[in-house]
Amino acid sequence: MAVRLLSKVKVIPELRNAACASSAAAPATLSDFDLQHKTPVIRKQKLIPKAQYGGRHAVTMLPGGGIGPECMGYVREIFKYIGAPVDFEVVDIDPTMDNDEDVQYAITTIKRNGVTTVHKANIMKLSDGLFLETSRRMAKEYPEIEHNDMIIDNCCMQLVARPHQFDVMLMTNLYGSIVSNVVCGILGGAGLLSGRNYGDHYAVFEPGTRNTGTAIAGKNVANPIAMINASIDMLEHLGHHFHADLIRRALNKTVNIDRILTPDVGGTASSTEVVGSIIGNIGKC
Repeated sequence: MAVRLLSKVKVIPELRNAACASSAAAPATLSDFDLQHKTPVIRKQKLIPKAQYGGRHAVTMLPGGGIGPECMGYVREIFKYIGAPVDFEVVDIDPTMDNDEDVQYAITTIKRNGVTTVHKANIMKLSDGLFLETSRRMAKEYPEIEHNDMIIDNCCMQLVARPHQFDVMLMTNLYGSIVSNVVCGILGGAGLLSGRNYGDHYAVFEPGTRNTGTAIAGKNVANPIAMINASIDMLEHLGHHFHADLIRRALNKTVNIDRILTPDVGGTASSTEVVGSIIGNIGKC
Protein backbone atom coordinates (compact mmCIF):
# COMPACT_ATOMS: atom_id res chain seq x y z
CA MET A 1 0.00 0.00 0.00
CA ALA A 2 1.55 3.28 -1.07
CA VAL A 3 0.89 5.36 2.01
CA ARG A 4 3.72 7.74 2.82
CA LEU A 5 4.06 10.18 5.69
CA LEU A 6 7.03 12.50 5.22
CA SER A 7 8.12 14.27 8.37
CA LYS A 8 10.71 16.71 7.01
CA VAL A 9 8.69 19.80 6.10
CA LYS A 10 11.54 21.67 4.45
CA VAL A 11 11.99 19.12 1.67
CA ILE A 12 8.36 18.86 0.61
CA PRO A 13 8.53 21.91 -1.71
CA GLU A 14 11.71 20.48 -3.22
CA LEU A 15 9.91 17.22 -3.95
CA ARG A 16 7.00 19.04 -5.52
CA ASN A 17 9.21 21.34 -7.60
CA ALA A 18 11.35 18.45 -8.78
CA ALA A 19 8.26 16.53 -9.86
CA CYS A 20 6.90 19.53 -11.71
CA ALA A 21 10.23 20.20 -13.39
CA SER A 22 10.46 16.58 -14.48
CA SER A 23 6.96 16.71 -15.89
CA ALA A 24 7.62 19.97 -17.72
CA ALA A 25 10.84 18.70 -19.24
CA ALA A 26 9.26 15.51 -20.56
CA PRO A 27 8.73 15.36 -24.32
CA ALA A 28 5.24 15.45 -25.74
CA THR A 29 5.55 11.91 -27.11
CA LEU A 30 7.13 9.34 -24.80
CA SER A 31 8.29 5.82 -25.50
CA ASP A 32 6.96 2.90 -23.48
CA PHE A 33 10.22 2.89 -21.49
CA ASP A 34 9.94 6.62 -20.72
CA LEU A 35 6.31 6.24 -19.68
CA GLN A 36 7.30 3.49 -17.27
CA HIS A 37 10.18 5.40 -15.68
CA LYS A 38 9.06 9.03 -15.71
CA THR A 39 8.18 10.77 -12.46
CA PRO A 40 4.41 10.46 -11.82
CA VAL A 41 2.25 13.55 -11.88
CA ILE A 42 1.57 14.80 -8.37
CA ARG A 43 -1.72 16.57 -7.72
CA LYS A 44 -2.21 18.39 -4.44
CA GLN A 45 -5.74 17.78 -3.19
CA LYS A 46 -5.79 20.21 -0.30
CA LEU A 47 -3.57 23.14 0.56
CA ILE A 48 -2.42 23.06 4.17
CA PRO A 49 0.06 25.69 5.37
CA LYS A 50 3.31 24.50 6.84
CA ALA A 51 2.99 24.12 10.60
CA GLN A 52 6.04 25.76 12.11
CA TYR A 53 4.82 26.99 15.47
CA GLY A 54 3.25 25.59 18.61
CA GLY A 55 4.94 22.21 18.37
CA ARG A 56 2.92 21.07 15.34
CA HIS A 57 4.27 19.24 12.31
CA ALA A 58 3.17 19.24 8.68
CA VAL A 59 3.06 15.71 7.27
CA THR A 60 2.53 14.69 3.66
CA MET A 61 -0.05 11.93 3.22
CA LEU A 62 -0.10 9.76 0.09
CA PRO A 63 -3.27 7.63 0.31
CA GLY A 64 -2.46 5.55 -2.79
CA GLY A 65 -5.00 3.04 -4.10
CA GLY A 66 -6.99 0.08 -2.81
CA ILE A 67 -7.76 0.34 0.90
CA GLY A 68 -5.20 3.11 1.37
CA PRO A 69 -7.62 6.06 1.35
CA GLU A 70 -10.02 4.50 3.86
CA CYS A 71 -7.22 3.39 6.21
CA MET A 72 -5.70 6.86 6.09
CA GLY A 73 -9.14 8.22 6.87
CA TYR A 74 -9.18 6.14 10.06
CA VAL A 75 -5.79 7.57 11.05
CA ARG A 76 -7.03 11.12 10.55
CA GLU A 77 -10.15 10.36 12.58
CA ILE A 78 -8.06 9.08 15.51
CA PHE A 79 -5.60 11.98 15.28
CA LYS A 80 -8.48 14.46 15.32
CA TYR A 81 -10.02 12.79 18.37
CA ILE A 82 -6.82 12.92 20.45
CA GLY A 83 -5.76 16.32 19.17
CA ALA A 84 -2.45 15.08 17.75
CA PRO A 85 -0.26 18.07 16.75
CA VAL A 86 -0.03 16.99 13.12
CA ASP A 87 -1.37 18.73 10.01
CA PHE A 88 -1.82 16.49 6.97
CA GLU A 89 -1.17 17.64 3.42
CA VAL A 90 -2.93 15.15 1.16
CA VAL A 91 -1.07 14.49 -2.09
CA ASP A 92 -2.48 12.22 -4.78
CA ILE A 93 -0.04 10.28 -6.96
CA ASP A 94 -1.31 8.47 -10.04
CA PRO A 95 -1.07 4.76 -9.07
CA THR A 96 -0.83 3.70 -12.73
CA MET A 97 2.60 5.35 -13.06
CA ASP A 98 5.78 3.73 -11.79
CA ASN A 99 8.07 5.77 -9.59
CA ASP A 100 11.78 5.01 -9.25
CA GLU A 101 13.10 5.53 -5.74
CA ASP A 102 16.70 5.57 -4.60
CA VAL A 103 16.81 3.50 -1.43
CA GLN A 104 19.22 4.77 1.20
CA TYR A 105 20.54 2.20 3.67
CA ALA A 106 21.60 4.08 6.80
CA ILE A 107 23.12 1.52 9.13
CA THR A 108 26.10 3.43 10.46
CA THR A 109 24.14 5.31 13.12
CA ILE A 110 22.62 2.26 14.79
CA LYS A 111 24.07 -0.61 16.78
CA ARG A 112 23.02 -3.96 15.39
CA ASN A 113 24.07 -7.54 15.90
CA GLY A 114 24.62 -8.05 12.21
CA VAL A 115 23.45 -7.59 8.64
CA THR A 116 22.27 -10.47 6.46
CA THR A 117 22.33 -9.97 2.70
CA VAL A 118 19.58 -12.03 1.06
CA HIS A 119 20.14 -13.00 -2.58
CA LYS A 120 19.83 -15.61 -5.34
CA ALA A 121 23.32 -15.16 -6.78
CA ASN A 122 23.68 -18.89 -7.38
CA ILE A 123 21.13 -18.55 -10.21
CA MET A 124 20.87 -14.81 -10.91
CA LYS A 125 24.61 -14.52 -11.41
CA LEU A 126 24.65 -11.06 -12.99
CA SER A 127 22.01 -9.04 -11.12
CA ASP A 128 22.11 -10.73 -7.72
CA GLY A 129 25.80 -11.47 -8.16
CA LEU A 130 26.50 -7.75 -8.46
CA PHE A 131 24.24 -7.03 -5.48
CA LEU A 132 26.04 -9.61 -3.32
CA GLU A 133 29.48 -8.44 -4.42
CA THR A 134 28.58 -4.82 -3.64
CA SER A 135 27.21 -5.66 -0.19
CA ARG A 136 30.34 -7.63 0.66
CA ARG A 137 32.52 -4.75 -0.48
CA MET A 138 30.53 -2.28 1.60
CA ALA A 139 30.68 -4.60 4.62
CA LYS A 140 34.47 -4.39 4.58
CA GLU A 141 34.19 -0.65 5.20
CA TYR A 142 32.30 -1.33 8.45
CA PRO A 143 34.25 -4.14 10.13
CA GLU A 144 32.53 -3.48 13.47
CA ILE A 145 29.24 -4.69 11.97
CA GLU A 146 28.94 -8.43 11.46
CA HIS A 147 27.90 -9.37 7.93
CA ASN A 148 26.73 -12.62 6.38
CA ASP A 149 24.69 -13.64 3.35
CA MET A 150 21.93 -16.14 2.71
CA ILE A 151 20.12 -17.47 -0.36
CA ILE A 152 16.46 -16.39 -0.44
CA ASP A 153 15.17 -19.99 -0.40
CA ASN A 154 17.03 -20.80 2.80
CA CYS A 155 16.15 -17.39 4.23
CA CYS A 156 12.41 -18.07 4.03
CA MET A 157 12.87 -21.45 5.71
CA GLN A 158 15.07 -19.95 8.43
CA LEU A 159 12.54 -17.19 9.07
CA VAL A 160 9.92 -19.80 9.89
CA ALA A 161 12.23 -22.10 11.87
CA ARG A 162 14.59 -19.67 13.64
CA PRO A 163 13.46 -16.06 13.12
CA HIS A 164 15.39 -14.78 16.16
CA GLN A 165 18.72 -15.18 14.33
CA PHE A 166 18.03 -12.18 12.09
CA ASP A 167 18.48 -8.52 12.87
CA VAL A 168 19.00 -6.27 9.82
CA MET A 169 18.19 -7.94 6.50
CA LEU A 170 19.42 -6.36 3.26
CA MET A 171 17.76 -7.40 0.01
CA THR A 172 16.34 -6.17 -3.28
CA ASN A 173 12.74 -5.03 -3.66
CA LEU A 174 11.37 -8.36 -4.96
CA TYR A 175 12.81 -10.43 -2.11
CA GLY A 176 11.86 -7.70 0.35
CA SER A 177 8.21 -7.97 -0.66
CA ILE A 178 8.31 -11.74 -0.17
CA VAL A 179 10.15 -11.68 3.15
CA SER A 180 7.99 -8.91 4.63
CA ASN A 181 4.87 -10.96 3.90
CA VAL A 182 6.45 -14.06 5.47
CA VAL A 183 7.32 -12.10 8.61
CA CYS A 184 3.84 -10.60 8.83
CA GLY A 185 2.34 -14.08 8.46
CA ILE A 186 4.49 -15.43 11.28
CA LEU A 187 3.38 -12.66 13.62
CA GLY A 188 -0.32 -12.79 12.81
CA GLY A 189 -1.14 -11.34 9.42
CA ALA A 190 -0.50 -8.64 6.84
CA GLY A 191 -2.89 -6.22 8.52
CA LEU A 192 -0.99 -5.89 11.80
CA LEU A 193 2.58 -4.72 11.27
CA SER A 194 3.96 -1.37 10.22
CA GLY A 195 7.08 -0.54 8.24
CA ARG A 196 9.60 2.28 8.71
CA ASN A 197 11.84 3.74 6.02
CA TYR A 198 14.60 6.20 6.87
CA GLY A 199 16.65 8.20 4.38
CA ASP A 200 18.84 11.28 4.54
CA HIS A 201 15.90 13.65 4.05
CA TYR A 202 12.71 11.64 4.46
CA ALA A 203 11.12 9.32 6.97
CA VAL A 204 8.37 7.14 5.50
CA PHE A 205 5.89 5.14 7.58
CA GLU A 206 3.54 2.58 6.04
CA PRO A 207 2.08 -0.92 6.55
CA GLY A 208 4.66 -3.69 6.71
CA THR A 209 3.33 -5.30 3.53
CA ARG A 210 2.75 -3.43 0.28
CA ASN A 211 -0.57 -5.07 -0.67
CA THR A 212 -3.07 -2.54 -2.00
CA GLY A 213 -6.09 -4.61 -0.93
CA THR A 214 -8.06 -3.62 -4.02
CA ALA A 215 -10.39 -6.62 -3.72
CA ILE A 216 -11.67 -5.51 -0.29
CA ALA A 217 -11.63 -1.76 -0.83
CA GLY A 218 -14.87 -0.10 0.27
CA LYS A 219 -16.23 -3.24 1.96
CA ASN A 220 -15.50 -2.12 5.54
CA VAL A 221 -13.48 -5.27 6.29
CA ALA A 222 -9.90 -4.03 5.85
CA ASN A 223 -7.71 -4.34 8.92
CA PRO A 224 -6.72 -0.80 9.99
CA ILE A 225 -4.20 -1.91 12.63
CA ALA A 226 -1.10 -1.83 10.40
CA MET A 227 -1.81 1.72 9.27
CA ILE A 228 -2.54 2.84 12.82
CA ASN A 229 0.72 1.26 13.98
CA ALA A 230 2.49 3.19 11.21
CA SER A 231 0.94 6.40 12.51
CA ILE A 232 2.21 5.56 16.01
CA ASP A 233 5.71 5.11 14.58
CA MET A 234 5.41 8.49 12.89
CA LEU A 235 4.31 10.24 16.09
CA GLU A 236 7.27 8.77 17.95
CA HIS A 237 9.63 9.88 15.18
CA LEU A 238 8.25 13.41 15.50
CA GLY A 239 8.71 13.33 19.27
CA HIS A 240 5.00 13.21 20.17
CA HIS A 241 5.43 10.32 22.59
CA PHE A 242 2.36 11.11 24.69
CA HIS A 243 -0.02 10.85 21.74
CA ALA A 244 1.78 7.77 20.40
CA ASP A 245 1.51 5.99 23.75
CA LEU A 246 -2.14 6.97 24.07
CA ILE A 247 -3.04 5.34 20.75
CA ARG A 248 -0.83 2.31 21.42
CA ARG A 249 -2.47 1.53 24.77
CA ALA A 250 -5.95 1.92 23.30
CA LEU A 251 -5.04 -0.28 20.34
CA ASN A 252 -3.56 -2.93 22.63
CA LYS A 253 -6.77 -3.07 24.67
CA THR A 254 -8.91 -3.37 21.55
CA VAL A 255 -6.83 -6.19 20.05
CA ASN A 256 -5.60 -8.18 23.06
CA ILE A 257 -8.24 -7.61 25.75
CA ASP A 258 -11.50 -6.73 24.02
CA ARG A 259 -10.57 -9.01 21.07
CA ILE A 260 -12.30 -6.77 18.55
CA LEU A 261 -10.71 -7.97 15.33
CA THR A 262 -11.35 -7.95 11.60
CA PRO A 263 -11.96 -11.26 9.73
CA ASP A 264 -8.37 -11.56 8.44
CA VAL A 265 -7.13 -12.27 11.98
CA GLY A 266 -10.03 -14.41 13.13
CA GLY A 267 -12.52 -11.77 14.21
CA THR A 268 -15.93 -10.66 13.01
CA ALA A 269 -15.71 -6.90 13.49
CA SER A 270 -15.78 -4.37 10.68
CA SER A 271 -13.07 -1.79 10.08
CA THR A 272 -15.16 1.00 11.57
CA GLU A 273 -15.96 -1.11 14.64
CA VAL A 274 -12.26 -1.64 15.30
CA VAL A 275 -11.54 2.07 14.92
CA GLY A 276 -14.55 2.94 17.07
CA SER A 277 -13.30 0.63 19.81
CA ILE A 278 -9.83 2.22 19.71
CA ILE A 279 -11.32 5.70 19.99
CA GLY A 280 -13.53 4.53 22.85
CA ASN A 281 -10.55 3.06 24.67
CA ILE A 282 -8.59 6.28 24.20
CA GLY A 283 -11.25 8.00 26.26
CA LYS A 284 -10.70 5.44 29.03
CA CYS A 285 -6.90 5.68 29.07
